[in-house]
Amino acid sequence: MLLAAAALDLFELTSELRWLEDATSLSDEADRLFADPLRGDYFLASASHESLVLRERSDYDGPTPSASAVAAMTALRLHGFTGASRFLQRAEMILRAFSSRVSAQPLAMTDLLLGLDWATDAPREVVVVLPDGQGATHPQARSLLAALRGVFAPNSLLVVSNARSLEGELGARIAWARGKRPRDGLPTAYVCERGRCELPTTSPEVLAEQLRAAAPYR
Repeated sequence: MLLAAAALDLFELTSELRWLEDATSLSDEADRLFADPLRGDYFLASASHESLVLRERSDYDGPTPSASAVAAMTALRLHGFTGASRFLQRAEMILRAFSSRVSAQPLAMTDLLLGLDWATDAPREVVVVLPDGQGATHPQARSLLAALRGVFAPNSLLVVSNARSLEGELGARIAWARGKRPRDGLPTAYVCERGRCELPTTSPEVLAEQLRAAAPYR
């Protein structure tokens, strides 16, 4: 499951659809091999493993996050990028499986709390659109991305791409990224929630302010 999460990170870095496809297939395979379809949590040994006296579950964070927590967050991110309802259903099933445990021992499952925060929030959809012929190494693009990294903005999805790709296959796959255009021939950032966008900006300072804005937790 950590490989699926890493593939999503690579997709956000490169906007290459192969990484989104890898994340989807890896998540599905992990779900097939490790998920308990009745309880919703994840085992440490796969379904194809030799018979065990006890098939332990991944039910708390250790030196690394629990597989269940990573699965929930990965499913929520995949739902955000693809809109596929099965990923949201998967995440909700995991969160329900641990609702009593999280209420009683929240510090044992801090990474699952991140998923719970995402699931009860309106994730931000951030698009940095580049003029055709320019890459993410353009000084203005680098400034916008530095502003994004410099602000604590959890529950965010990121696409960095040129306008042509956003009108092609990438835009067809990521519906909320489609139709975004650069302004004044410069890399331009769009910060949106559920399709409602702030004014597009070429200013790193304005982008940072848009990202800092936060609604009270429900």
